[in-house]
Amino acid sequence: MIVPLVEKLRAACADGPTALWFSGGKDSRLLLELCLRHALPAVALLFDDTFSRAQRAAVHALLAERDAGAFSYPPRFATMVGHGGDLSMIGHYAVTSDGATLPVIRDLIDGPHDRCGLELSLTQARGPLPAVYFPRHILGSKRADRHYAFGGQVVPSASFTLGDAEFVCPLFEWNDDHVLAALAELGIDWRETEAENTGNIACCRKCLLEIGEIECPRGGVVTGIDWNAEQNLADWRQMVGVDV
Repeated sequence: MIVPLVEKLRAACADGPTALWFSGGKDSRLLLELCLRHALPAVALLFDDTFSRAQRAAVHALLAERDAGAFSYPPRFATMVGHGGDLSMIGHYAVTSDGATLPVIRDLIDGPHDRCGLELSLTQARGPLPAVYFPRHILGSKRADRHYAFGGQVVPSASFTLGDAEFVCPLFEWNDDHVLAALAELGIDWRETEAENTGNIACCRKCLLEIGEIECPRGGVVTGIDWNAEQNLADWRQMVGVDV
């Protein structure tokens, strides 16, 4: 399984430096490892603006250990959406000089009370356009990946374009078991908790899920935010053209 995957990565990098979207999760870890071991000209793009200290430290330590540098920049804008008891932060990262963006979704899960989901939702500042652009991008997304925000499948196909940027998903036909087996073949014993998963934001969500007076874990009584998460989700879907 690994040999055909390496050939896909080699083809994606054939015309020069290609951006590898690196979250530190198992999918992007596999792709980065293969690019490094086969000396492919892939440059890691690291979007760590919502990482916890522990997540950031772990990912940066891994990059340093593998002597792999990474570009990092904040999203152009971010949106908080929800569905039932699910909450997610969607950051839109610019991929072309004319401002075309690709959404990255991270789910808010119950976690340490010293990290406030409400504060996070209010401090997602609009970032500048990046100084460096790449014509080709490698994503770790798979056909099997699902998320409620999209109403199902996360990426439309194994390759697609946004503006003049081309995206390739070499793992598109794989599943999680395939990825874990490939990591094991490379000598990487993959283990992570829900809080360590960089696709999650572990935080207190009380103010975002409840209205009225709430006992704040930090002390005192606060007022829950009366916001319409489902309407945010509907507006976001309309903005990006998601048809559910």
